[in-house]
Amino acid sequence: MRAKQFVILVAVAAVLAGAAVFAWRLKNLKGPGGMGAPLYSNLDVNRLTTLSFKGPDGEVDVKLEGGAWKVVQKDGYPASFDKIAEFGRKVLDLKVGRTFTPGEGSTGRMRVKWPEKGAPPLEIGTEVAFVDAGGKDIARFLLGAQRKKGDGPGIPDGHYIVKKGETQVSLVNSFFDENVGKASYWLKPDIVKVESASVRRLVCMAGEKGAWKTRFAFKRPGEGKSFEKETFPEGKEVNWSSVDRVAGAMALLELDDVEKYDPQTGGVDDLYLEYELFNGSVYRLYKGKPEADGKCRIRLAAEFRPGEGGAQAVIVEEELGQAKGGAKDLTTAQAAPGDVATAKAGPGKTSPAEEAEKKLKEQAELAARLEKENTAFAPWVFTIAKWRADALYTAVEDMEQKKEAAGVESGGGMPGMPGAEGMMDAAGDGAGAAGAP
Repeated sequence: MRAKQFVILVAVAAVLAGAAVFAWRLKNLKGPGGMGAPLYSNLDVNRLTTLSFKGPDGEVDVKLEGGAWKVVQKDGYPASFDKIAEFGRKVLDLKVGRTFTPGEGSTGRMRVKWPEKGAPPLEIGTEVAFVDAGGKDIARFLLGAQRKKGDGPGIPDGHYIVKKGETQVSLVNSFFDENVGKASYWLKPDIVKVESASVRRLVCMAGEKGAWKTRFAFKRPGEGKSFEKETFPEGKEVNWSSVDRVAGAMALLELDDVEKYDPQTGGVDDLYLEYELFNGSVYRLYKGKPEADGKCRIRLAAEFRPGEGGAQAVIVEEELGQAKGGAKDLTTAQAAPGDVATAKAGPGKTSPAEEAEKKLKEQAELAARLEKENTAFAPWVFTIAKWRADALYTAVEDMEQKKEAAGVESGGGMPGMPGAEGMMDAAGDGAGAAGAP
C-alpha cells in the first residue's frame, strides 16, 4: 500500500471514529425524547377546563365555568382567553433542546424543586396542571427558571421544565412569563375603551361639604370639533393639550389587578371624572387613594343619557315616499321602538318614520347593553398603573396654561377619588366595556 493511500485511510477512520463518539454523546444528551422532539407529543388542549398553578406565589386556578374562563382566586373575575390560548399553544409547541440530570447544587438555581418538597421559595418552581372536566390530568409539569444568555440579567432563550413522574430536566426552546403563577396575570385586562373623538363633554366633579362641585368642564360643539371651555377657574387660561390628554386617557384604560368592592371600607374618595359621549353613553370614574407602589384603585359607573334636548323621533306617515299626514315628536323616555308607526317609502328608500324606528331601536339596545354592563362592573374595584391614573386625573392647576411655559404640556395626578353607590356601566359607538365579567 502506498504511503499516500495509507494516510487517506487513517484520516477516514479518524473521521468515522469521531462521528461515532459524537453520535454516542448526542444519544446520551438527548435522552428518551430526543433533541428537537416535542415535550408533549399528544397533548389535547381542547379537553382543558382548568389551568392550575402552585408555586412560590401561591395557588392559582383558572377555570372554564358556564362557557367563560374565570380566575377563582379573584372571586371569579373574567380571565384573559388570549393568555390562556397563548399558554396552551406554547406548551403544545415546546421542543426539547436537551435533557439532563441536574446536580444537587444546580436544582435550586434552576428552580426545579417541586413545591411540596418544602424547599426555600427561591429554589422551587411552579407546578402547572392541565385538567379536564372530569378532574383528570391532561398534563402536569414543573416550570422552573428561565434559561438566560450570558451573565447577570441576560436575555431568556429557554426554560427548565420537569415533567411529572420524571427526574430529568428538559431545557425547552421557548420561555414563559415569570408571572404566570400570579392570579393577577390571568385577569382580562380590558375594562372600558373610549376613544377621544367620541367624547362630547368632559367634567371633573368633587364632593365638598356634602355637595358636588364642578372643578372643570369642557364641551365639544359637535363631532370632529375641538373642546371649548364650559367651567374653569376665572382668569385662568386652559392648557388644551392637557384637556385632550385626559379625553383620550380612557382609550388606554387597563387593569393591573381587581378586588371585590366592600361598602364598609369603601376605598374611594369624593371625586370623579365624567365622560359624556355623542351617542348618549356616560362613564364616571371614581378614583381611590394611591397605593404604596403608586398604583391607583378606581370604580366605574355609567348610564345612558339622551343627547342635548332629548333624542327626538319624528313620526311621519308616507305613501310611496310622499308625506300625507302630520308629524309628532316623542322623546326616548316616552316612546319605545314599537310605538313608531312605519310607513311605506319609494323603492330603495327609507322613510323618516323608518329612520326614527331604527334610531329608537338602537338607543333601546344601547341602554339595555349598558345596564347589563353596569351590573357586571358594580361589584369591583380596579387597580390601574400610576401612569394611567395620572393621565386620567389631572388637577385644575395642571390644566392651567402657565405663562412662563406657554404651549408646554403639563402633567400630574389629582389626589383622592370616590366611591358611589348604585354604579352603572355603558358602551356604544366609540366605547366598549371590553372587560365586563
